Amino acid sequence: MRQTVFPLCAGTVVASMLALALRLSAQAVGQRPREQIKASYDAHQGDFDYLLGDWAFTSVSREFGTGHGYWSALRLAEGAQILDEYRVVGDSGQTYYVTNTLRVYNAVLDQWELVSTDDGTGLQNVGTGHRVGRKCTSSRSSA
Repeated sequence: MRQTVFPLCAGTVVASMLALALRLSAQAVGQRPREQIKASYDAHQGDFDYLLGDWAFTSVSREFGTGHGYWSALRLAEGAQILDEYRVVGDSGQTYYVTNTLRVYNAVLDQWELVSTDDGTGLQNVGTGHRVGRKCTSSRSSA
């Protein structure tokens, strides 16, 4: 049975949320009417709900061959904050790779903001995401 390590990454999550909160507070809220901001939030807060839950996956990589692992996602608070853990494991359950991604919807900018972590090397990717039709797209840059 796999045990999720979300409690172990709480410090990273809190630091990431603080950084995003500071960024949000620095934005000019007056650029969009409050009603438009609320409408954006209501329309997009569930964009990544398809990730919620615990998943087992298999993969094929040109570099690493076949693999498998687990992907778990949960909502951190009411609304549009999702934390997921992506873990690649070996046949005996040993962890080969793990990353956590925090996804938070920013209604002021009408976009999802994402940050990923990696054990021992801190923040790895910062990016944004948008829903286009029925699909969510994202772009990331290395930290």
